[in-house]
Order: sequence, then structure tokens, then C-alpha cells
Amino acid sequence: MKTRRRARHVTLETLYEYDIAEHDPEVILKHRLEDSPMESTGVEFTRGLVYGVIEHQAEMDILISRYAPELAA
Repeated sequence: MKTRRRARHVTLETLYEYDIAEHDPEVILKHRLEDSPMESTGVEFTRGLVYGVIEHQAEMDILISRYAPELAA
């Protein structure tokens, strides 16, 4: 699997566990990266995605509830 694809996969797994189990995202990410090692550029890309989503979660929730209310939690 190519680096960016693996990074997106790890990001999705990390965000899912963060949302469902409410574990510390840094701990989740550490374990996921141990299971799926990648180049440093992939690690930084993954971190940027994970923390970018977490940082903007409230804004995304508002948009989801507005445009796809059936998906709002």
C-alpha cells in the first residue's frame, strides 16, 4: 500500500477509535503507527489529518446536521 493511502487508512482507524472509545488520539495514533509503519512524510500527513479533523470537528458536525440531518449524532 502506498504511503498516502496507508496514512488515510490509519487516519480513519484512529478517528473511529477516538470517536467510539474516546481514547487519547496520541495513544491511538502511536499504536496504529506501530502496526502500520511508514515514512516520516506519511506520519506527518497522518498527524495533520487526525488533528485537523479533531480541531474542526464542531464545524463539521454543524455542516453535517444542516445538510445531512439523518447522519447527525
